[in-house]
Amino acid sequence: MLQLTLCLDSGGEKPLYEGLASQIRSGVLKPGDRLPGKRALAGQLAVAVNTVDAAYQMLVAEGYLEARQRSGFFVLESGGFPAVEAP
Repeated sequence: MLQLTLCLDSGGEKPLYEGLASQIRSGVLKPGDRLPGKRALAGQLAVAVNTVDAAYQMLVAEGYLEARQRSGFFVLESGGFPAVEAP
């Protein structure tokens, strides 16, 4: 499993899903990477599990992630998304 030590600011102005989407678009998170479990990431970022769940579900809906039953969340091929440099 991917150990997320990303520059995600849990107290920042950007929603968590935007930070994760930015990491995917910039190539920090690569297609096929497995994201940490919701509880693990929530603990790492000191946010509620519901916050991580909502972020993951939004990224699934937008085509960034795939939810695999009993396996977790995985980064999908970026398709037509343009590569953007991380700030």
